[in-house]
Amino acid sequence: MSTMQAILKEIELSLITYLDTLENQYGLKYSLYFEDNRIMIRGHTVEMDDFKMFFFSIFDKDEEGPGQITLDTLFLPNELRNNGIILNLMDITYQIAVKHRYATLVVGMVEGFYNALVRRGAYPIDFETVQIVDRTNFKK
Repeated sequence: MSTMQAILKEIELSLITYLDTLENQYGLKYSLYFEDNRIMIRGHTVEMDDFKMFFFSIFDKDEEGPGQITLDTLFLPNELRNNGIILNLMDITYQIAVKHRYATLVVGMVEGFYNALVRRGAYPIDFETVQIVDRTNFKK
């Protein structure tokens, strides 16, 4: 099993463990979808039947640099916001990435979320990309 496959499996198990706690607490149901080096989580609530909640891709290490995990969809409907759910999903992913010496980037963000992550200690790369680093605060 490659490092990338091991990371995908570890993230999958950790995300499932966390997401399983959210149905009783918030009524959030989820489905996981896999495609090569990507995992997508779709959410389902009473208010919103189906939405793309969390999507990330893993890129293996190569001679040009370290491996990367890029998070490019982080969404919750209004009824679930401000509960720290997305921050927890990001933290779970980041902790596993660090363990395997992979970088974690959040890409394609709207300005408000970008600014919030920079305030939380993420390192700005460009106007819509940040790198999650040790000082990033995931507490809500």
